[in-house]
Amino acid sequence: MTWNHRVLRHIDAWGDEFVTFAEVFYDDNGKPEGYSTVGMVGDNIEEIREIANRLLRAADQPVLDATIFESEV
Repeated sequence: MTWNHRVLRHIDAWGDEFVTFAEVFYDDNGKPEGYSTVGMVGDNIEEIREIANRLLRAADQPVLDATIFESEV
């Protein structure tokens, strides 16, 4: 399993769109299979800078629609 930071598009209960940063996890075939919210926590300032740099790189990637993570029931 691999992961990276991405921007996710969400729709709230009122139909308004918003975006968030997330850690997106991929299966062995590269298909997104889950995500978690991003926290800016590190052991030192260098780790915080690295997270900030990964978030900036994520902002350059296509936005993922959060509905791709909804389970098919």
